[in-house]
Amino acid sequence: MVCNEYAKAMYELAIEENKESIFNEDFEAFKELIKDKEFFDVLNAPNIEVSKKQDIIHKSLKGFDETFIHFIDLLLVRNRITIFNDIFDDYNRLILNKNDVMRINIYSAKALSNIDMIHLTKSLQNKYDGKKIEIENIIKPELIGGIQIESNGESLDMSLKNSLNLLKESL
Repeated sequence: MVCNEYAKAMYELAIEENKESIFNEDFEAFKELIKDKEFFDVLNAPNIEVSKKQDIIHKSLKGFDETFIHFIDLLLVRNRITIFNDIFDDYNRLILNKNDVMRINIYSAKALSNIDMIHLTKSLQNKYDGKKIEIENIIKPELIGGIQIESNGESLDMSLKNSLNLLKESL
């Protein structure tokens, strides 16, 4: 819930300042930065003063939008840097929703063929009329066969692994 409030605030600023693409680039770049465990640990360390963390951020984020840097400062002051990725996910959902885009992850044991992707896209466009559908096929070998569909926190599991687990539970 807290993540959504931060995301909503950044979304409203992006719209107000006409900086949607700038913020998105900064979100992506910062997400890459904090993948570095040492860098992230420093930002999250309780024994390092916030002002020192802010100095590090200001040096590391040269070229980033000033509003975005202030946002990161706020996360540091409020000790919320650990939820950055969740905030970014919520921010992306707001942007996609504004643009009537629905991002759908399709997990499968092996890559789906182009024909399968076209059929799935058409089927999903019929279900979500008026939305532009963006599908990403993610390989998950442990599914054995079938697919899992995930979007907006909803999930549909039509995998062979799930079917076998359901059969096992019923026996």
